[in-house]
Amino acid sequence: MYVEAICPLCLASHVLPADMRGTRYRCEECEEVFIVNRRSKRTTKSPPRLRKVRPADDPDKASAAAAAPDIARGDGRTRAAPAQGG
Repeated sequence: MYVEAICPLCLASHVLPADMRGTRYRCEECEEVFIVNRRSKRTTKSPPRLRKVRPADDPDKASAAAAAPDIARGDGRTRAAPAQGG
């Protein structure tokens, strides 16, 4: 069974297992830590499924594409690729 907990700071709704009543929980929206109310209402909602992360098809191709030094222009000339990162 699940309960619906509401973040007191941003009012985001979270569907949590019922055994989390009275425990601390970090809001996924604003990262505020709050205690799930012991009187939280039961809900028929189910928690959202986690996104599955798939690996790249071929890690060698992905690294080769990232290391491409030149970018073709429309006028036939090439220019250096912009630096990646921050």
